[in-house]
Amino acid sequence: MAAPPLAEDDPPRHPPPAALRRCGACLGFAWKLALGAGVLAIWLLVGVVVVLLALNLHAPPSWYFSISAQTEATDLELAAGRETQWRIEGAIVCATTALPAPLELLPRTASSPCGGRRWQAHALPGGEDAEHVLVLGGASAAAGGAATPGTEPAALQVGLEARSDGGLQMSIRGPGPLRLATSGQEIALPPGLNLIWAGEARPRDLVFPFTGERVRVGRDVTWSDASMLREGTLAVFTASDESLAKRSQVEEVALMPGDQVRLERHDSGGVFHPKGFVRFDRAGGDAPASLAMVAFGRAESIRIERFGDSGYEFKPGWWVGILHDRRLMMASAILVALITVLGGLAGCRELAPTPAEAWRALRRAWRPPPPPSQDDQR
Repeated sequence: MAAPPLAEDDPPRHPPPAALRRCGACLGFAWKLALGAGVLAIWLLVGVVVVLLALNLHAPPSWYFSISAQTEATDLELAAGRETQWRIEGAIVCATTALPAPLELLPRTASSPCGGRRWQAHALPGGEDAEHVLVLGGASAAAGGAATPGTEPAALQVGLEARSDGGLQMSIRGPGPLRLATSGQEIALPPGLNLIWAGEARPRDLVFPFTGERVRVGRDVTWSDASMLREGTLAVFTASDESLAKRSQVEEVALMPGDQVRLERHDSGGVFHPKGFVRFDRAGGDAPASLAMVAFGRAESIRIERFGDSGYEFKPGWWVGILHDRRLMMASAILVALITVLGGLAGCRELAPTPAEAWRALRRAWRPPPPPSQDDQR
């Protein structure tokens, strides 16, 4: 009589079905491949981030600067070879020589708005209600309007300053051609002119759009010159595809009274001229006249001179360029996300076999089972 089996003896174990073994082997191998791909992606992203950081530090991006100020004086250097047109109704034209008709030479008086004796005052034809357009720059032209071959265009220097009587004064200097379009005809003008809008004439509001080589807003504060920048703001922008305006503001600073701001043409990666406009509003009553200056340009930095010192270059720090680099931010975000996910799965990674063991287990699972031996059949 056979003895009953002992309780502590383990019952015979049956091997898991082949399909279950194959599924487990496939999942283990896929898990190991996913972990290896994640680690490889982390190292690749680390390399991408390092390369983007090096490019950002080696070639700092240029910025877009916007100047908005109320000032009593500003100076422009108009872009060479570009034609600029301004309406100048109500102005008195001051020149060192007599100008041709239909400009009317005014009698010389002790209170002439042109100032010194070498300047002669001329009235625009047709009175203040007529339309007069001053054409500055463009292609160099000889007498008779024929283009001069081989002549390089030159930049014109234009200075605008509010007068103490509430009017406006504009000085134009340079070799570039000047023309006055009036009554369907053009009149050639000398390159050195002063335009005076007297305060008692109550000139209308004037707007002077420009494209320049250099822009200077404000002047140094000295005992001989009372014209200065009163107030304003300087904003810095960077290109942004996420913003509807295609740019995002990086920083904004307030300008102090007496500041002088210089914005110049940017040549790196293409020529970018400062653009903007100057608006003269004729203030009523005893309020002093001022110029509203708006300029926008691209540069690596902008120069601010304060109270006659040597000035300093205003530009965002290198970290601002890194924080606003869209490619760098995307690569960094993906890198942090991968590190976080794989760090959380570090404990599960210990449960998985090595890649070689996972491959051997996969091959064993898909091999056909060996034929049963005689012992198994018994």
